[in-house]
Amino acid sequence: QQPTWRIQPERDLAVAATTTWEGGSAGGPLGWALLLAKPDTVATYLDGDWGREWGALERYEPYTAAEPATTTLHTVTRSGLWTPGPLAH
Repeated sequence: QQPTWRIQPERDLAVAATTTWEGGSAGGPLGWALLLAKPDTVATYLDGDWGREWGALERYEPYTAAEPATTTLHTVTRSGLWTPGPLAH
């Protein structure tokens, strides 16, 4: 399911997070999230401390309103000696 919101840490931590485990090049969720939607940063402030940076709030706007794919699931029992055929090279 595509996320609709993301809470980011403050700027220094956000750079580290998006280039490590969250980043698309590391197989993280930002890889597919940014393929499906455009991030839009929403203005947010700390109550009573407007000048302090706490992080950021992003709203993801989908590029398209496509319907989700439908899948069909079925179960097949096979013996341990079953093979679908030779492996292709």
